[in-house]
Amino acid sequence: IAEVKNTVKDVFIEELTMSNNSAEKALIYYNQKEDEKSCIVYEYHFLNDKLISTGVFVNNGVDFFNDLIHYLDETYYYEGEYKNTGTNSAFSYQRSYLTIDKTSYLDVYYKIPVTDYYLVFLPTH
Repeated sequence: IAEVKNTVKDVFIEELTMSNNSAEKALIYYNQKEDEKSCIVYEYHFLNDKLISTGVFVNNGVDFFNDLIHYLDETYYYEGEYKNTGTNSAFSYQRSYLTIDKTSYLDVYYKIPVTDYYLVFLPTH
């Protein structure tokens, strides 16, 4: 956590402890200053101070969503598209990809119509 904080110095960082697990923390940072939370939010998720995933939330510029999906379909191994049945999620759908070197998964969460989307990078199991 300290390494990420030292690396990302010029943006607003918010540190959260997950309410259901005090060992799980998230660093959330924006590409603008504190008073102007941006349209792109970057997240680092930690469990017991070990990085377990990274994510990017985009709530503007969705005009590029179709181009993004097309790029991902051509660049990564497409694993499938799933309807999210969880009641707590703001996103209805998930597309899953595996990186070419097969070391990480990339999941894209979104809803229809696409007004925002969330990309999560996870290590393989």
